[in-house]
Amino acid sequence: MSGGAHFGVLITFFFIALTIVIIVVAVRYQKRQRQQREEALTIVAQRLGGSLVPGSFWQQPKITFEYKSHKASIEYYSTGGKHPTLYTRLFFHFQRMPPLEVRVYPERLFSKIGKFLGGQDVQLGDVNFDDKFMIKGSDEARVKDFLNPDVRQAVFELRSITMNDHIEISTESTAFRIQKLSWLHAPDLLMSLVTLGQQVFNGYLTAATGAPTPPAEAKTEVYCAVCNDVITGSMHTCPECGAPHHPECYQLNDGCGRCS
Repeated sequence: MSGGAHFGVLITFFFIALTIVIIVVAVRYQKRQRQQREEALTIVAQRLGGSLVPGSFWQQPKITFEYKSHKASIEYYSTGGKHPTLYTRLFFHFQRMPPLEVRVYPERLFSKIGKFLGGQDVQLGDVNFDDKFMIKGSDEARVKDFLNPDVRQAVFELRSITMNDHIEISTESTAFRIQKLSWLHAPDLLMSLVTLGQQVFNGYLTAATGAPTPPAEAKTEVYCAVCNDVITGSMHTCPECGAPHHPECYQLNDGCGRCS
């Protein structure tokens, strides 16, 4: 073998060895990061009375817990690709479609263009909030009820976690989702996501499952999801969607008048 060929073989082996080293280092780094997330999630799961679902090389860890008769979870999500975008997601799950479709997300250049072209954007009359978020929903009145001052404050606090301003709130096929840009590794940050997320979800349940918003001078009344009459005495609330019922209507209907 000539000297040049021998040198070429050495260079090839060098790059193969370097590639192997890089892969090993990357795998070990990912494993350490996953373990760190699992440790943080374990602490949060203990605080919430939930359970850790361990991760693997191909799947991120998550936790599951219950909140107000709804299954909930904290999950890590990546868009994949060469330059992935990372999100930490908090889900509150329904057995069926959520009772109110809603989406709240940061207002950017393209959303401003969409608004200019006539795209839906619910206006709350809160200049600070309206200028920073696009708001969409299936029932404008209930969306406004949902985004009451307390919920808006919680959304702003979610927005400020980890010093990035991206927070997205939306419903999907069978869940209410709160999505924060970046993977949150610290237990306190994860607990802040949960605590603030629960405040937002409480506002959603109240607006989504209550009676139609009455006129300003009218008395607020609660209507049964089965017979649609006013509930004046005791009330039974559906554990899945929160809809109110006369106890006897819930029993005679063999369950919720909205879910079934």
